[in-house]
Amino acid sequence: MYENDLTLKDEKRIQPLLEQKWNLSLHKMPVSYRIDWFATRNGEASAVIEYKRRFVESSQYETIFLSLGKWNAGMDFVIKNNLAFVFVAEWNDKIGYLAVTEPPKESFQIGFGGRTVQTRDSGDIEPVIHLPISKFTMMERI
Repeated sequence: MYENDLTLKDEKRIQPLLEQKWNLSLHKMPVSYRIDWFATRNGEASAVIEYKRRFVESSQYETIFLSLGKWNAGMDFVIKNNLAFVFVAEWNDKIGYLAVTEPPKESFQIGFGGRTVQTRDSGDIEPVIHLPISKFTMMERI
């Protein structure tokens, strides 16, 4: 919900890598969908993808958090539309992804937090889900 020139620049930089790696076309979603891209392969819907850039090393924390609203929006695509939800995270040293094709059998920690340093407004602090970085598949750095 807080896209700016920097986040859009990062998205445009990583988009070709993801399209090439997964042989997909990524289409920017309207902000109302809460997810960054709708992915198609050969014209058929394939997945929805959310991307986050974190300016720390991937080993600094055991988890990465994502807005619970974004996670739930992704799960809606999994459950209601039989599409994969892929959360792509880029750290200073690595790029990783967590692909969800069915509701997870394990539960992840849910808390209340978000952007606590340089908070922009009350929307920066919200319910979040903590995803273990150990569950991510790592890929080559750009």
